[in-house]
Amino acid sequence: MFLKIGEINNIIHNYEITLDYIIAVVGNSKESHLKIFDKSLKVQKDLQKYSAYDFINVDKYIIFTSNNADFSYAYQKSDERILKLPYILHIKGEKIDEQYLCYSQYEGKECYLLISLDSLEINKIFNIAIGFGNVNHIVGNMFISTKRHLGIFALFDLSNKLRWQANLGELGSYEDWRGKHKGEIHNLYYYRDTILVNSGPFIFCFSLNNGELLWSLRSNIEARFYSMVINKNKAYLLQNQNYTVIDIVNGIFIIEKKIDTFQYQGKEVFFDAHGEPVYNQGFIWSSLYSGGVSFVCAIEPSTGDVVWVQHLESGYKIESIKFNNNQMYILDTGGTLNILENIN
Repeated sequence: MFLKIGEINNIIHNYEITLDYIIAVVGNSKESHLKIFDKSLKVQKDLQKYSAYDFINVDKYIIFTSNNADFSYAYQKSDERILKLPYILHIKGEKIDEQYLCYSQYEGKECYLLISLDSLEINKIFNIAIGFGNVNHIVGNMFISTKRHLGIFALFDLSNKLRWQANLGELGSYEDWRGKHKGEIHNLYYYRDTILVNSGPFIFCFSLNNGELLWSLRSNIEARFYSMVINKNKAYLLQNQNYTVIDIVNGIFIIEKKIDTFQYQGKEVFFDAHGEPVYNQGFIWSSLYSGGVSFVCAIEPSTGDVVWVQHLESGYKIESIKFNNNQMYILDTGGTLNILENIN
């Protein structure tokens, strides 16, 4: 299905694929900077004079912050100028239309800034104590803030007014061989005016409008829910050996299945999925790590069957999987971005 056509080395965590380019932070734990590659993997721009640990890519600019988080810059795409910004953005933040809300430093103080992605000007300054001291998810002109380990999350508007609050401490409590556990928040997802929450063996669905609990499900196969991918009205969850599909609208399980092993080159291999699953080309894609070997697999969503497996030769674990047109991009923990092309 996919054949490796190239690689980019020394990527430090973050990269983005556009129609024409690959933008990446390259280097090592001590020194790193931005590089822009074309689709043939030739370097088109090397911003080695400016250190960078992370970036955001928007229409007019690539905005990045230096390694020591002492400066933020904007690479202006139209004329390739580098603009030094009057604030420091501790990327990542959240995009709101053509604005960006981010934990920042301005005039020597920590704060949250809402900046224009067109002019780069500051539209609003928020106290560092916005919400519960963090912005977890932006929904329209509202944001979700969390106390993850206490199982608390709430909806605030941009004036920092509390709209509603929910507590999963008791709702999400459970007991296993290690003892009793209070409900915690692992991940939140927005879907059509609802908020889905992964909390241990539970999935909760809340109304965005008023915080009402619409439904909750507990795994029947002892799964622990950490991440999901949503396509249409279904949520797909894959962790370790547990594959789960949920009808989001009706709040019911469609599939709960354990995938014990898969076949690779005539051998039976233990199935152990990790990381964020991806929905693409009608399949669920996931990274596997078994016996010191990394794989990428494609799963048929309606059955949970493994239909394609590719061995990653580097031996490192897989950090992320992304797709662009007919190409798959696999970043491993050794900093190599493996580029594969669909040959069908």
